[in-house]
Amino acid sequence: MLPSMAEWPFGSGIELNTDPVYHFREYMVAVGLLRSYRGMLMLTPQGRQSLADPAILWKHIAQTLILGDSTYHTEVSVVALIHMATSEGEIDVAAIARTLSVIGWEHEDGDSISHRDVARVLNGHWIALGNVGTEEAHTDSSRFTPLVRRPLSQAARVLVADALFQRVPPLRG
Repeated sequence: MLPSMAEWPFGSGIELNTDPVYHFREYMVAVGLLRSYRGMLMLTPQGRQSLADPAILWKHIAQTLILGDSTYHTEVSVVALIHMATSEGEIDVAAIARTLSVIGWEHEDGDSISHRDVARVLNGHWIALGNVGTEEAHTDSSRFTPLVRRPLSQAARVLVADALFQRVPPLRG
């Protein structure tokens, strides 16, 4: 599986020239589906299980979507994912930054969180979610569309819900 390159405006001869492929590979390594061995990419045991069963892959991506190296990264992830999953149109990065400021996040010097502070985390989520669903859900024209202007597919919205919420079976009465 590789990310869709339908909207990539440049040549795609080598990975170095194709940022989406490079970042996707890095993401796959970070979430434990691939590893590098002697300059080659290899499936991890989790990667082999996920390749054999799409339900295992879905669950693994949902479980790793919010993993962060800090409380800040985790909270940015949750706010960004909720916004991405509930936005019908363009992602309002400034609204995500304002939400983080309202819940108490600020820079050490007292400055508010800005869209630049959110962009790294948001872009990471696009690597995971941007290719979930049908290709038609992602391309509204043949020209390049910035990620923030692309809404999530319905399947990606369900994946976000699976990442954020634990589904509890109904009580039998």
